[in-house]
Amino acid sequence: MSTPPDAPLPSPSLVAGLRLAERLNRNLWTLTAAYLAIGLLWLTLGAGLVQLVGVPTPAAAQRLMGLEAACFILVSALAIHL
Repeated sequence: MSTPPDAPLPSPSLVAGLRLAERLNRNLWTLTAAYLAIGLLWLTLGAGLVQLVGVPTPAAAQRLMGLEAACFILVSALAIHL
């Protein structure tokens, strides 16, 4: 009786490509988590941070504290995965 031949080994470029895809996927989740953390910090601590920095005018502080900036960060973090 003869034994069946072993399965061919995948090419090194395929293995390297799969490793790269795995690293990118892992880093993508890390980047998304960082974006979400920044957005949540801005929503919760934004007013205190703006006062700590010392924004010169109330209008400038209002622009900085707008929810648009925090929402943009949160939405862009989720859009990374689309």
